[in-house]
Amino acid sequence: MGLFDTVICDYPLPLPDFTDEEFEDINSSDKGVSSFQEVEWQTKDMGNMLDVYSIEDDGQIYLRATQWYENEDAVTPQEGDLEKYEKTAEINFYQMFMGKEWDHWLEFKATVWKGELKELDLVEYKKEDNSDRVEIQQEMMEKISEESSRGKLYKVYKRIVSTPLHIIRVVLGFMIGATMKIERWLT
Repeated sequence: MGLFDTVICDYPLPLPDFTDEEFEDINSSDKGVSSFQEVEWQTKDMGNMLDVYSIEDDGQIYLRATQWYENEDAVTPQEGDLEKYEKTAEINFYQMFMGKEWDHWLEFKATVWKGELKELDLVEYKKEDNSDRVEIQQEMMEKISEESSRGKLYKVYKRIVSTPLHIIRVVLGFMIGATMKIERWLT
């Protein structure tokens, strides 16, 4: 899969003519879209360094300089200064919205000249049946639940069987060590 960058587009997107039912399904998706300007789109056409780019409503493109900080729990990004994106390129950005009824794929192409958006086109809108994905997700959730219950059984086993046996081994080890010291002292 590899690394990618994120694009946030405040510029008006050339959206397809969604039916009310389609927009409702996209809004109920895992992304919870109420406005497409809030969506974090993915792209592989920029630096592929997990950077965040923004296409402003005036067509200017900026890199939101990201610095990575390591704390005790994880490595987390923290946004810094804005840097003007000065390149000329075609940038495809896309996202999958996994709705309750359908999966929706949206892909756009931005034509950029020296950091300024010249053209923004809809490349593809695809609405697919999601019954296979939903079924696989349910199976995975069931397996995770099974593993979780196995984990609980292991904790019970560890508490009832393994821990007392460990304590007995430690006590017996101490007793064997003590008897060996006494034997050496006596001889």
